[in-house]
Amino acid sequence: MRFVLALVVVVVLLVAIGVAQTPAASNMVVASATGSGHMVRPDGTLRSFSFSARRHADGTSSGELQLNSRSFDVVVHIKIDCLRVVGNVAHMSGRITRVSNPDEGEVGELNRVEVRDNGEGAPAAPDQVSTIPVNPGDADPTTCVDPPTNATIRDVHRGNVEVRG
Repeated sequence: MRFVLALVVVVVLLVAIGVAQTPAASNMVVASATGSGHMVRPDGTLRSFSFSARRHADGTSSGELQLNSRSFDVVVHIKIDCLRVVGNVAHMSGRITRVSNPDEGEVGELNRVEVRDNGEGAPAAPDQVSTIPVNPGDADPTTCVDPPTNATIRDVHRGNVEVRG
């Protein structure tokens, strides 16, 4: 009977060690950026956006970004595969997976965006988001790990950006 009990204890310990070493346990999220809102374009139209991105302990990144630009009559979906967080700023890049107006982007096109979390509440400055210019043929090959190439930053209206990491 003691042999059976000892065998059960050993099996339980081996299972517990195996569970502790699974990828989910070792690939924690080490940085993230989430948000949604609107930016006002110079022509007064709204550009709505929503995104969620995570960087994992193994260095990989994952996420999604959806952009609806009314002045260009386009909805773009980007699969984020790169996230870099520096203080309150998140740099993200990825490739277009869906675009409603092919004149404004192409599936597979590399794009990048920068967001700034400027705090919460009334005394805080508005959060900010960069524009996402078209990049036909990946003319600009930079990703989130490169220095920013897009200096156009706009305030977020009726929304919020959160950067952690």
